[in-house]
Amino acid sequence: GFATFVALGANPVGTTIPGIAGTFNLDPGTTVMLRLGMLDVNGENDVPYTIPNNPLFVQYALWYQPASMDSTTIAFGFHYGIVATN
Repeated sequence: GFATFVALGANPVGTTIPGIAGTFNLDPGTTVMLRLGMLDVNGENDVPYTIPNNPLFVQYALWYQPASMDSTTIAFGFHYGIVATN
């Protein structure tokens, strides 16, 4: 399975969470879960998202970080910034 998170900022130092591999690198004060789901047999899950026509999405960068889960392990993936343009 997987989870994806989005935030208004990154946490460059990162936070480790006991029992979860990797480092959580998003701002904990602005982080929300974007999606939680399962992958198909090819390791994929394709869900389109519509970005609202809101000028705030052009003014602010968003930070994104995935996590993967199986029956024995939870692990954070790499984080990266997303910038929308007109």
